[in-house]
Amino acid sequence: MAAPPSRAAGAVWALLHQRPDLLLEHAQAYADLLRDESTAWAAFWAVKLVWYTGAVLLAGVGLTLAGVAVMLASVLPVNAVLLIAVPAVTLVAACLCWWAGAYGPAAPGLEESRAQWEADRSMLSPEGL
Repeated sequence: MAAPPSRAAGAVWALLHQRPDLLLEHAQAYADLLRDESTAWAAFWAVKLVWYTGAVLLAGVGLTLAGVAVMLASVLPVNAVLLIAVPAVTLVAACLCWWAGAYGPAAPGLEESRAQWEADRSMLSPEGL
């Protein structure tokens, strides 16, 4: 035998039957909220990807310049300070890009969506109606 419907279920069913447009508005508000939060999340990861790509590219350039500096130092009598300084600048920039990607702002979450979901759940609970 089926359990009798709760008071909350009856109230929700009556509201849905009388005003179905409210359900559509609420679903649209959820969709808008998730769209906004997912856009912020995607932008966060795009910026992080740019920082890490910059770190990899700068590290590659720095290592290439370091190799050229070693070859030049073995063939030409040039100033060693310049041969160390030029690759060091790009390697330091690579480290700074990696640091910015690793220790930048925290990833955005779905806090507003979770808070709205909990508010709806508590409102629809038997104690909330």
